Amino acid sequence: MAYQALARSLRPKKFSNVVGQELVTRALINSVSHDRMHHSYLFTGGRGVGKTTLARLIAKALNCLKPEDGDCCGTCEQCLSIERGNHIDVIELDAASNRGVEEVQVLFDQIRYPPSMGRKKVVIIDEVHMLSIHAFNSMLKTLEEPPSHTVFILATTELSKLPKTIVSRCIKFNLQNIPRKKIENHLTQVLEANHVKPEEKAIELITKASGGSLRDALSLAEQAVAISGQNPVGRDMVSKMLGFVSEELLTELLVTVGEDNCSDAFEVVHKINESGASSARVLDQLASFFHEICKDRVLRNCNRSPDNNRFGSFAIDETQANLFYQICTLGKRDLHLAPDEFVGLEMTILRIFAFIPDKNGGTYLHDQNKTKETLKSQGKKELKTDLLSEELNQKKKK
Repeated sequence: MAYQALARSLRPKKFSNVVGQELVTRALINSVSHDRMHHSYLFTGGRGVGKTTLARLIAKALNCLKPEDGDCCGTCEQCLSIERGNHIDVIELDAASNRGVEEVQVLFDQIRYPPSMGRKKVVIIDEVHMLSIHAFNSMLKTLEEPPSHTVFILATTELSKLPKTIVSRCIKFNLQNIPRKKIENHLTQVLEANHVKPEEKAIELITKASGGSLRDALSLAEQAVAISGQNPVGRDMVSKMLGFVSEELLTELLVTVGEDNCSDAFEVVHKINESGASSARVLDQLASFFHEICKDRVLRNCNRSPDNNRFGSFAIDETQANLFYQICTLGKRDLHLAPDEFVGLEMTILRIFAFIPDKNGGTYLHDQNKTKETLKSQGKKELKTDLLSEELNQKKKK
């Protein structure tokens, strides 16, 4: 059998196998078991959170030969046929490549007739927001009053691009990002089942980079396994793969910020650049560090013990951490405007040092502004008298 990517081979075969969408799966199981299925559903949410998977599971549950309390069995011929993608009564349309009125009309011609194999015809339209306005208008009536044997399931990552007339005709489920802890547990189980030993920190880094998408997490884990070969999946390797900088270098950089040591800071920044780390990732990590420092200071002010004491040693107060966090996020936002990523990173570090207070409580920018205000406050008369006095002194010397 040909090899399949983890994200495909590990697609849930039943509602009970879905990770992180308990509220949605419970609602769907109850609807199937009590025979109260709506004629059109709309799944919205980010990438890789289970929209298409849930749509196919609905098709399975409605056509399963041996349903189990509203869930599909996953083993009967109907379920296996839907899983293989060759069930004649389950029609999938990719709206990104079939977005015109003609394609939608062909689809509606197919649903006029009753199902051939199963009990229901299920129409799944993925990336539905890509349909043209004319295509949306042509499906309004059918979506509102489809044939009794048909169920529509629409999936989109861009809810704001859908006409309200379409949204109002569907039961809408907002699929949330998968919680980090659930992704970590799932990845650990998957890798151990494949006889791969992952480090806990490596799993945490992959989960963080996935952004709540289980599909992305599985793809990154598969990439890490390919790089590590027969060796365990380690933190350092995953960190390099994802473009993260090591915590040791980041800590060294934060120490230089706390000590107001600009020259050492730039040496660290050059080390970070030579390591090949992405500037965007570095700014993300710095922002996360400043967030942790700010949280540490707030908890201490409230007489509560912070979760992690490693941020207590940095000479950065709560106000500075707030400001530096904003500098990092704005620096990342403007990174594409810089001549290159490294220049953007260096300028962001320079901005941080510009707002570090000196021994007198001022900052570099504050001192510059104060100097400008002093110069502006000096009138022309004062300047003229100063020039005249200098001329007189020179004449006296002669």
